[in-house]
Amino acid sequence: MTIVRDKAGLTIRINGNPNINKIQAYLDLMRHEEIVSKSKATDTAVGKLADELNSNWWKKNKSRFIK
Repeated sequence: MTIVRDKAGLTIRINGNPNINKIQAYLDLMRHEEIVSKSKATDTAVGKLADELNSNWWKKNKSRFIK
């Protein structure tokens, strides 16, 4: 594997037959961490948003699970 940094960014070359899905998952995780590191949201605000989303999802899908 070789990694080259230039003005355009990074170029990573991997020899052989790498698992593209695993590489994409890792890159997605790195992107997520980059975005989150720039966020000004508090843990409390994120928790409230998650609770609201879960509540709305449950209201829409409850009938699929409880009959």
